[in-house]
Amino acid sequence: MIDDEANITVIDFPQMVSTSHPNAESYYQRDIDCIVSWFSKRYNIVPSEKLPSLADVKWIIKHLLFRSRLRRD
Repeated sequence: MIDDEANITVIDFPQMVSTSHPNAESYYQRDIDCIVSWFSKRYNIVPSEKLPSLADVKWIIKHLLFRSRLRRD
């Protein structure tokens, strides 16, 4: 959901699976496709750039965690 100040709220976290789950890639792609479809139908918004793959998300998480550990030391 996006509020009037363009803040994004994501719900349904209980349905999350680990990025190491055997079906994580297909679940991720299914969810991305559903989100894109919903915004496209509801608001006529279509991504103008390629969306991140699960591998991209894993890389981002890995590097953010690494950077946060560096800051604590």
